[in-house]
Amino acid sequence: MEERVGDLREDVRQGTLRRMRQALAEKEARLEELRADRARLAASIAEVEGQPPVQEEDLVATVTLSADGRLVVSAPGTPAHRIVALRGKLAGATAQRVAEIVEKSLQTRDRQER
Repeated sequence: MEERVGDLREDVRQGTLRRMRQALAEKEARLEELRADRARLAASIAEVEGQPPVQEEDLVATVTLSADGRLVVSAPGTPAHRIVALRGKLAGATAQRVAEIVEKSLQTRDRQER
């Protein structure tokens, strides 16, 4: 009986995680759509005002550091990466991992532009 309860809890946990990941992916897709709309509107406004088009910056990566020390790096179109390191090595390990993720994101963006 206890084993079935444990299995049920795990099924519920996995289902919740799956729904949360799906919701996050949907929000990220919507955010990308909104960024594209913003860029189009900014270009239209600049055109109407007779100014050169506004060059939007590309979002390459986002780094989030929460109060409890969790560090998450995400890039558009890729899953978020949680960085874990011992506190004594956190700064160096974090910097290295962030640099790797940003470089990978830049390479992906460059390939898409070609």
